[in-house]
Amino acid sequence: LIFNPLKQRVQVLIDRTFFRSKVDYRHLLSDISAQLSKNIVLEQLTQLLTEEIPRQLKISGASLQVFDADERDQTPPLAQLAEQRSEIARTLAQFEKAKKNQTQLNIPLVVGRADSLGRESTERLVGQYNLGPKLSQKPYSSEEINLLITLGKQAAVAVENTRLYREIERYNHTLKQKIQERTQQLADAKNTAENANTLLETVLNNLDTLVYVGDLQTGEILFANQPMQKIYGPVQGKICWQVLYSNKSASCNDCTNHLLVDENGEPTGVQHREVQDKDTGHWYSNISSAIRWTDGRFVRLATRLDITETKEAESLLRTHEHELAKEEERRQLARDLHDTLTQSLHSLVLTADTSQRL
Repeated sequence: LIFNPLKQRVQVLIDRTFFRSKVDYRHLLSDISAQLSKNIVLEQLTQLLTEEIPRQLKISGASLQVFDADERDQTPPLAQLAEQRSEIARTLAQFEKAKKNQTQLNIPLVVGRADSLGRESTERLVGQYNLGPKLSQKPYSSEEINLLITLGKQAAVAVENTRLYREIERYNHTLKQKIQERTQQLADAKNTAENANTLLETVLNNLDTLVYVGDLQTGEILFANQPMQKIYGPVQGKICWQVLYSNKSASCNDCTNHLLVDENGEPTGVQHREVQDKDTGHWYSNISSAIRWTDGRFVRLATRLDITETKEAESLLRTHEHELAKEEERRQLARDLHDTLTQSLHSLVLTADTSQRL
C-alpha cells in the first residue's frame, strides 16, 4: 500500500513522458469524420484507418478487413426472429460482450438500418475494423470505445462508398471498353460499306448500260453512273423525266413508279418496257425495280440500254424476211405457171397427135 502512490506517480510520469498529449476526442472525431467522408478510394481509406487513426489514438496497430460482394450477399439480415439470428447480430452481440476491459478491439462494420419491429432488416456486414493494443498497454476506456464505435459506423459507410466507387469504376471501364468496341465495329462497318459502295460504283461506272437511282415520289435522281453522266451531264438532284425527255413538260404518263411497290409499300419485282426517244429516234430498253436506299426508303433502280442497233437489225431482218417471203412467193408463182404451161402444152401435143391420126 505504501508503494501504490509511488507507482501511480511513476505511471503518470511515464505517460507524460511517452504519451504527453491527451487526445481531444471531440476534435479527433470531427477531423477523422471529415476525412472518412472524403475517401472513396479503398487504398486511401485503408491508410487512414490502419495508419493515421492508430497514430493519433496511440494504438500499436490496426487492420481493415473488407468482405467481398459474395460474402456480403450471403450475409443474412439483422432483426430476424430468434431462430433466424444472422451472423451480423451474433458479431455485434459478441462485440458488446467483449468490449469491456479489452486491450484489443474487433469492430464489425455494418451498413443499413435495422427494423425495430422485428421484420427483415436492411443491415449488411461489409467488413471488420481490428485494433491492436494501445501503446500504453492499458485497456480501452469507455470514451475510446465509444469513439471507435462511432468511427466504425462512419468507416462502414466509407467502406461501402469505396465499394460503390469501385463498381462505378468497373462499370465505367466496361462501358468504355464496350463503347470502344462498338465504335470500332461501326468504323469497320462504315469502312466495309464505303468499300462496298466504291466497288459497286466502280462496277456500275464500267457498264455500257445507263444506270440511275430515283425517288419514287418526286423522281429526283439520287445517283447516276458515269456513262449516263457522259450523255446527260451532271444529273444528280434533277428530275428523271426532265433529263431523259427534253421535250416533256410534265412527268411521263406511262411512268412505272406506281407499279414498283404494292399497296403495302413492298417491292413488286422487275418492270420492263421498250421506248423510243422522239427527239433522237433511239430505242431504249428500260428495266426498273424498287430497292431499299441507304436512308431506309424504297427508291427506283433503273437501267436504260440503247437498243437502237438491235431494233434496226430486227427491222432489217423483218424486211429481209419479207423480201424472202415475196421471193418465195414469186418462185412459187413461177413454179405454178411452169406447171400450168407444161400441162397445157402436153394437152396440145396430145390433141395434135390425135388429130393427125384421124
